[in-house]
This record gives sequence, C-alpha cells and structure tokens, in this order.
Amino acid sequence: MKIKKYIEIYDKIYHQNYWICYGYSIEEFKKFLKDNNITDISNDIIDNYGGLQATIESEYGTSILIWTKKQSVETLLHELIHASLSTFEGIRQDVHKGEEAYAYYVQYLYTEALNKINKKGKNK
Repeated sequence: MKIKKYIEIYDKIYHQNYWICYGYSIEEFKKFLKDNNITDISNDIIDNYGGLQATIESEYGTSILIWTKKQSVETLLHELIHASLSTFEGIRQDVHKGEEAYAYYVQYLYTEALNKINKKGKNK
C-alpha cells in the first residue's frame, strides 16, 4: 500500500511542527504510524474515532500529529483547535487571557492547512 504524503506545517513563531494526515483511511494511518515508528497511539482510539490530535516525539523533536479519516474540513478544524490548545499549553499561554491571539493562531493553522491541501490536490 502506497502511503499519501502527509501535510507539514512549521510554525516559526512558536517553533511547532504539525504533521497532518488528511483523509487517511484507518489502514493508511496505521501504516503511517508504523513507518514513522510512532507507537504511543492506541489502535482502539484509531478504530473508534474519525480523527485525532496527539503530541508525539520523533527524530525531529516534538510534533503535533493530526489525523482525519475523511476529507472533512470540519473535522480538520476540530482537530486544529485541539492542536492549538496543545501549543498554547506548551508555551504556558492562558487561552482566556490571550483569546485574540488564540483565535488568530487557529485561523493561521487552518489557512495553512487548506492552502497545502488545495495545492496537493492540484498536483495529483
């Protein structure tokens, strides 16, 4: 099984790397995890949810991994909100005190992801 290329976003402000597996079937996502030696995500979670966000350690350092089973921008946005919260917790930024910054950050990630998804679709 050939695995699709995941989408990568690197945030230069908070130095956070995001890996997005958008529209991966369960089998594709499990193979992606195996191929990248990511072992701390339970098969039970993958088998029972349509998406997830997790902080992982890789050879590149700490990254945030996002998976959506369907090509759903709604699920992508949902998982990006979780990812943004993880990033803000990591830098000890209180979302309620920096609400506007948080809203802009979610917008930034969502726009970056959609731009890469649209560009990737044109290159098929």
